[in-house]
Amino acid sequence: MPANGKVALISGSTRGIGKAIAERFVDDGWIVAQNSRSPILDSELIGAKHFIADVTNLEDCKLLVD
Repeated sequence: MPANGKVALISGSTRGIGKAIAERFVDDGWIVAQNSRSPILDSELIGAKHFIADVTNLEDCKLLVD
């Protein structure tokens, strides 16, 4: 658990606005779970854990939350 006790799951957080939001959460000390439908390069990680899941698919969502 992070020092501030906060964890965030941010979908669509590997590019654009979603990535900027995820970066801000990481900078503020949150544990961040990034999510996208496809793999990303290690160089694209922002200090968060990355999970591949399609949030339009119920089974993927259940696995993502678990």
